[in-house]
Amino acid sequence: MRYIRKGTREVYVGSFRLSYKYSREESLIEFLDFYHKDEQ
Repeated sequence: MRYIRKGTREVYVGSFRLSYKYSREESLIEFLDFYHKDEQ
């Protein structure tokens, strides 16, 4: 996962994970995935 999703972040929301990417140049947050932690 380290190389595939380089530059992305994850935040835990209860039992779920929200994966996102932030572009400082564009001041843009791009949501990539929202999934249950058991579905990795």
